[in-house]
Amino acid sequence: MVINHHGGCWDILSEFDILPRRNSVGDHYCGFCLPGSKKFYRSRRELLTEHGFEPLLKWINENFQPSRWILLFGEEGHTTWAKIVKEEDVEPTKAREGLEAFVRAFPVIVRSPS
Repeated sequence: MVINHHGGCWDILSEFDILPRRNSVGDHYCGFCLPGSKKFYRSRRELLTEHGFEPLLKWINENFQPSRWILLFGEEGHTTWAKIVKEEDVEPTKAREGLEAFVRAFPVIVRSPS
């Protein structure tokens, strides 16, 4: 998940990219995974579902809630980062990360006016 701010990439919060590959016996796996952590699947569909879509859905369900906020931080020299936190953790996170680095905070979900 990429955070864009003022037309540029601010931070990458999580990645769900998959490089579908097959081994010599026909098992499917992700070419981005390190050899020790590769998991093999019976089909490409199973690879995409279990290795990509299900983790993405879990991440979205955990982070895209009305009680979550995105905080943007940046330092001299263009180092930038972002965090998603619960609303009650906005101020403690700003203090922990450094108020001088704090740029902006906004809710993950903005309700449209009725």
